[in-house]
Amino acid sequence: IARMNQFFDRLESQLRQSLRAHADGTGSQTPTVDAQAAASLEKDRAARPDDLGLAQRQWTSLEQAGRPQEAAQQMELFAKGHPANLAAQLVWVSSLVRGGRADEALRQIEILRKRFPDRNEIDLTEADTLLVAGRVVEARMMAEHLANDAKVQKSQPTLAHLAALLAAKAALVQNKMPEAAALLEQAALTSKAPGTGDLLKAAQALVL
Repeated sequence: IARMNQFFDRLESQLRQSLRAHADGTGSQTPTVDAQAAASLEKDRAARPDDLGLAQRQWTSLEQAGRPQEAAQQMELFAKGHPANLAAQLVWVSSLVRGGRADEALRQIEILRKRFPDRNEIDLTEADTLLVAGRVVEARMMAEHLANDAKVQKSQPTLAHLAALLAAKAALVQNKMPEAAALLEQAALTSKAPGTGDLLKAAQALVL
């Protein structure tokens, strides 16, 4: 199970980048930043302070340098300075969850619901936060609802894929292996990503 959780975490990390990019409407990914690029990145950030992609690169570099608190503070400042940018808000909420502040993240999610009504990205972020908070049944129900929504599958296939993956992880936490396997297979069917084969292998492993 520990190895399976690592597998889930790796895929979720990759897919959350796609989800945030989708919310932002840019389609961009967050590249890794090494120490040698930090000075250049700082200069670019000063020239383009409203660029979320650059901001995420800087936050990533800070986390990789072992400065997660500083990264979280900068995420919060950026989010509060760009209240109309949903992707920025989701990045901040994710940082709260990673920092062990799930309750605060859930409070921010409720604020986001009022600011951004009818956004499925917020529902998925809440499901993920609930799972981290140990509210597994609620997390799985919310994730499965999104994964099985025909409108979401058609208009936001990446989100439907991630929802199925999250629901599978919740089922794994519940020790319901056949159900987790079925959800992994569903995630594979809603994905065009290169990791689809890995999902199917993981599903098969769960029921062997």
